[in-house]
Amino acid sequence: MKLIKRIIAFFSIINVCLFVSHAQNRFVISDKADSEAHQSAILELNSDNKGFLLPRMSLNNRDNINDPAESLVIFNHETQCIEIYVDTKWHEVWCAPEPEPLGSPCEGLEGEIYDYEIEYHGYVYKLAEIGYRCWFAENLKYDNGCTSVNWEDNEDMGWCGCYNDDCATYFDKYGYLYQWSAAMDWDREGDLPPAKSQGICPDGFHVPNAGEGSSQSIDDCDWGDLIFRYLFDNPEYHCGGEYKTASSLADYVDWEYSPEECDVGHNSVMNNSTGFSGMPGGHVSREKQFTDVGRKGYWWSSSGSSNNYHFSLIYDNDSAMYYGRFGSDFLICDGLSLRCVRTLNE
Repeated sequence: MKLIKRIIAFFSIINVCLFVSHAQNRFVISDKADSEAHQSAILELNSDNKGFLLPRMSLNNRDNINDPAESLVIFNHETQCIEIYVDTKWHEVWCAPEPEPLGSPCEGLEGEIYDYEIEYHGYVYKLAEIGYRCWFAENLKYDNGCTSVNWEDNEDMGWCGCYNDDCATYFDKYGYLYQWSAAMDWDREGDLPPAKSQGICPDGFHVPNAGEGSSQSIDDCDWGDLIFRYLFDNPEYHCGGEYKTASSLADYVDWEYSPEECDVGHNSVMNNSTGFSGMPGGHVSREKQFTDVGRKGYWWSSSGSSNNYHFSLIYDNDSAMYYGRFGSDFLICDGLSLRCVRTLNE
């Protein structure tokens, strides 16, 4: 009875009128008077306009439940499944259906300015179909309040801003540089955002993920699929008959010159053959030193772990690369560019 009284007190505080009654140890919680629990139920919930919410938790939260009871039920928001604990294991009872696959990754996003485009907070972004994914072909320019965050050396405060704090010169070309938590729209408390989090990307898009390492660089991995599968499997993006693919992702303009034919900065006929339009927006270091504009482009990933990966193009290199950095590494404090990729049924 103490539990029932607490429930009544709680709903009274928020001015929701509920009626709790019991008969022969059967209880009903209802928003209607004179309700009784069905004779076969020990507890019945009764409402015309409210539902029953299961505990919603991540995979990590679920696995940290101490000594779960047989038949314990939760909703796993990462897998979008209702799960039950039986025979010392979690079992999926029901999962949200997968969306129907589209005919092409950018289907439905045809535009008036570009073949494919999306308008987001006042800017129209060009989109590019590359392999099995629909990518932003421009760096993100969205400010969700991060430009008002004060910078602190060696700390990821959720800052974003323009290269050299000079938006008049650099914003139109390169967009903002974001610290990781700003890109992920994360308050730096609780669980890390899972892989393929929306972050500050538009609805229907997410921050590209990069797996947990080279062994997972392809499977269900946006950057890995782009670099290690699609580009490698298509000789049209190779330079010199070898697996030199970086120039196919780099725009023609603004890169520092390199004399080597297949390098990003050579501005060969290979440049931007994918339409990715990678630009050398540089980055800002943990002590707010701005470097590498014109020489390098860096883009964040979402990894769902304490390892934070980034993808990069370098003016005097012929390979597209992505690197892993541990959460304790200084790079999480750095500011990098951000691209978004469409969330599809893969």
